[in-house]
Amino acid sequence: MGILWLRIVTALYLGAVAAATLTSAGFPTLVFNALFRGGVAAAATSSGPRVDDADFLANILMFAPIGLLFVLLTRRWMLALGAAVLVTVIIEVVQLGIPSRIADVNDVLLNSGGALLGVLVGVALLRFGSAGTRRYRAGSAESDPASP
Repeated sequence: MGILWLRIVTALYLGAVAAATLTSAGFPTLVFNALFRGGVAAAATSSGPRVDDADFLANILMFAPIGLLFVLLTRRWMLALGAAVLVTVIIEVVQLGIPSRIADVNDVLLNSGGALLGVLVGVALLRFGSAGTRRYRAGSAESDPASP
């Protein structure tokens, strides 16, 4: 995937996350929540996970793509993780001023955990997958930036 497409996908996904987390209700929020919260909650049965568990999973799953996309864009896992954590902190701070939203430290922790999961997947893709460059492949001469 070209860098331009990766930037477009990242911007669109961040916009969807912002719409879902910073608006009270509306079409984007309903669709995004149906995919992440409703989809996970639908899998919860009376003998299975509770809706609270579904919300727990939804917070993690919503930020995994952000971690993945950021690491694919930056090729630096610490920068990608830091940026993703910053995004979730900003969302929760902004939610403090929105009467219909509830800011929660647990959301920051769960979203950060999801971002970490995405970063780990991205690092694995860069190192071992077809998305990787020679610089990131294990055992290649180019893995050392000092080598000619």
